Amino acid sequence: MPEENRLDETWSELQRDLLHYIRKIATKDIASQLVVHLEQDRQWLNSATDYILEHFLVSPAATTFTTIFFTLSILPVLSFIGISIFIVSLFTFTALALAFVASTVVEIMLVGILILIFAVIFCLSACITAFGYDGRPISSNWVRQVRNQAQGFLDNPAYIRGGVPRTKTHS
Repeated sequence: MPEENRLDETWSELQRDLLHYIRKIATKDIASQLVVHLEQDRQWLNSATDYILEHFLVSPAATTFTTIFFTLSILPVLSFIGISIFIVSLFTFTALALAFVASTVVEIMLVGILILIFAVIFCLSACITAFGYDGRPISSNWVRQVRNQAQGFLDNPAYIRGGVPRTKTHS
């Protein structure tokens, strides 16, 4: 048993060391790639700066004119791109807002129609219940039927004792 525990500890220690080594290599590799990338960007910037300085020393007026022309020409391009993005975003937002408002209005109209239909059905059922088809109130018919049944039960002594009366069959 102690040998198995020692082997397990050795194995887990070996796994930890291997994991640490792999992380170290991966971190170094990522860091080195980042440094190389930044170095390449810096070299490009340095070479561009050196090129502009060389031309400025040879012909300062032309370099100054070119720099000013480039600076002044890039501003309208950037503003055009920015304004274009703004206008497209504005139209998209407006279209979505109008679609939302239109769907809300349609839903409100449909709910209004549904409420109106329910109100009409309720009024019709209330009128039919109160007056019936033949002009007599349905509720009075119902009250009369219940009263007749109750009177029939109370008049029959078999119901009072808990029995069920026999009904006559017509032959």
